[in-house]
Order: sequence, then C-alpha cells, then structure tokens
Amino acid sequence: MSRNPLSLLEFDKILARISTFGNSESTADLIGRITPLGDPDAIAERFGLVADLRLIINDGLSLPLREFNDITRIVELARPRGAVLTPLDLATLQPVLFMAGALRDQFGRRTDTVHLARRISVIKGFPEICEALEHAIAPEGELLDTASPL
Repeated sequence: MSRNPLSLLEFDKILARISTFGNSESTADLIGRITPLGDPDAIAERFGLVADLRLIINDGLSLPLREFNDITRIVELARPRGAVLTPLDLATLQPVLFMAGALRDQFGRRTDTVHLARRISVIKGFPEICEALEHAIAPEGELLDTASPL
C-alpha cells in the first residue's frame, strides 16, 4: 500500500503546529495551505529569505509583527473610488499599516538582507495615514477627542 509522502512525514501536523504562531486567522489559514516547492529558483529564493531571517535573529532583532484581524473585507470595501470606511474598519487596518511601515523602516536601512529587502521594498508604510489614525481612532474603533484639530 502506497501512502502519500507528505502524509508519511506528517506534513499536515507540522503545518498545524506552525499555524499556531500566525499573527492572524488569515495567516494561520495561509500556513495551512503551504505545499512543498518544486521550482529550483523558488527554493533558492526561500533559502535566501530564511538566511536573511537568521541574520536578523543572530543580531538579536525580531520582525515588528503583531496580531491583526483579516482585512480582506475592508480592502474590498475600500476599492471603489470615494469609498468611506467606518472608524471600526479603520481601527482594524491600523495594526497592518503600522507593521508595514515598521517592516519598511527596519529593512530599508539594512544591506545584508537582500531577499527580505526585495520583498519588503514593495510595501508602502503610509506614515501620514498611520499618524492620523493614531490621533483619531481608538483600537476599539471609537473616535478619540484628538480626532478633530479644534
């Protein structure tokens, strides 16, 4: 009887364990859908990313990641020109925008993590939006007294 090699390696159990370290439900879902790479170039790129992460860890640093909610619905709501998001939607976006900026800042200065820098170079930090959100909306989606410049 021939069994699937991934089943023999208990790949599904490994992914289930790794997914517990995800910072969001959508991240855990994506981790659960990982499959082995077959393309040599993709494998080399992945090894480069892992090497970059090892450099960061060896330097005593960590990635500026934190827990966040799935923002797929909010991004879809925001796509039409002129769309307006609720304060709660904006509060849900805050952690993702802050992480994007922090990642860009952290890797924009490094020259030794080329694989991560290449991936992160496409991320926009939106510092103006982050600053405005921080002064206007509480994490629970309530408007703050500092929301108005008056």
